[in-house]
Amino acid sequence: MKFFRLQDAGISFDEMCDFVSADGGDGMEAEGGLCVSGRLDKFGGAEGAYGSDRPAEVVVMTGSILAEIYDGYRIEPRSEVARFGWEVWKTMLSDGSAWDWE
Repeated sequence: MKFFRLQDAGISFDEMCDFVSADGGDGMEAEGGLCVSGRLDKFGGAEGAYGSDRPAEVVVMTGSILAEIYDGYRIEPRSEVARFGWEVWKTMLSDGSAWDWE
């Protein structure tokens, strides 16, 4: 299964593996893991946080599910599959090519 994460641009995969998400709403902050989406077109409302003043990217990755959360999963990241700028990803959603990454 592939997972999708919308985040600030430029965060390395190693940094993502060491990061513990605190916004999962599942009480697992002490357990660790990265919050991600299982859908390539929904990011838990984070979409509105990014614009020209705050560059973002979508990272496509694999991982092991630790828990299901309100809008996705908390995972242990395993590998980075691809990375796209947020504006590019939005275009890919519009033209349908993003679905090639499911």
